[in-house]
Amino acid sequence: TKELGVSRAQLARIAERLAGLELGSMATYRDRVIQGVLTLSEAEPDYESLVTEVMKSPFVQRDVEARKASLLAELDAENLQERAKFENLVRATQKQQDRLDKLKEQAEERIRETKVAVRRAFEAAREKEADAIGQFAVLSALLGSFDRPNSESTASGISPSVAAVAPPAFRSEWIAPARLELVKIFRSTGMDEEGARTAAVACDVAKQARIPMLMCGSGARYVSLEVSRSIATMGVCVLDVGIGCCSPEPVREALTRQDADVILVRGVDHSDPWLYAPDLLDSIVQRASSPPAGGDGKVVVLARSSGPAGLALPAELEHLSLKIDLSLQVQTGQVCDPEKLAPLRKKMRSRVEAILQVREDAADIASTLVSLI
Repeated sequence: TKELGVSRAQLARIAERLAGLELGSMATYRDRVIQGVLTLSEAEPDYESLVTEVMKSPFVQRDVEARKASLLAELDAENLQERAKFENLVRATQKQQDRLDKLKEQAEERIRETKVAVRRAFEAAREKEADAIGQFAVLSALLGSFDRPNSESTASGISPSVAAVAPPAFRSEWIAPARLELVKIFRSTGMDEEGARTAAVACDVAKQARIPMLMCGSGARYVSLEVSRSIATMGVCVLDVGIGCCSPEPVREALTRQDADVILVRGVDHSDPWLYAPDLLDSIVQRASSPPAGGDGKVVVLARSSGPAGLALPAELEHLSLKIDLSLQVQTGQVCDPEKLAPLRKKMRSRVEAILQVREDAADIASTLVSLI
């Protein structure tokens, strides 16, 4: 400094300026390097040598490794998410497959059960084939559709005229009353004296209380007609019910006839009374709940068949009728527990008991008459 004649303060300022020039030159150098790198191409040999020299720097290597680790971590996370989705899809597919297999097993089981049921049905049909053919022949004959064999018959033996059968009809007729003794009518069926007298008084009580009389057993068709003629005053309207009768008009007309005070329905169980006699059933229930004054209303006599064509009777007839079985000897003392009877049936019994209390000829058979209700 002495040789140059420069003070220390001046040297400090010169060093400061040189430091500033050095920093500026580094920035300029960096900018030049960046511009040079941007102008390089991968095809040029300088690019490869530049990358090799740059990667020798420890700082660059650490930075590259850190970036690579971060990228791999992101890829692993995405891979885990995709794998979880795939596993969920596999589980859902397996679940649906299991459900499908179960439904298939159930369907196969039902098919097996159906085959077994059909096989059993056909086996039972073969066993009853003769009975079924016989029943069909009887039914066809009753309906009037069993033609003589001719060229019009089908290969199965069933006549084409079956499809054109007319609806089954009632047979109705009016019969004049007759002075017949009820006891003799029942004695003619083989009843002893006491049983015949009991049945005769029962018919008289049923007429007085307007309770339907239901007769069944051997000779019910004939005896019911004789009893109806005996208790009639103006006449008897006789209705013979066929198989398959559904129209309520014949019974409705019989209930409104002015020349008959007794209605006799024979074969009452050949068809369903709910279909062909709803007005009669309503009348029976009304009489049970509110008895007619002074014996108004027609007397109803029913004859039940004893053959295989008979159907079960509705409760209105089973419970609210006075029943006489001509196949059995009338037994005494068999009175059901009143508490087990239907309400309307209790009312019927009470009405019969009230009538029997004023009849001297029925004192010894009162319990038997009550048991017929």
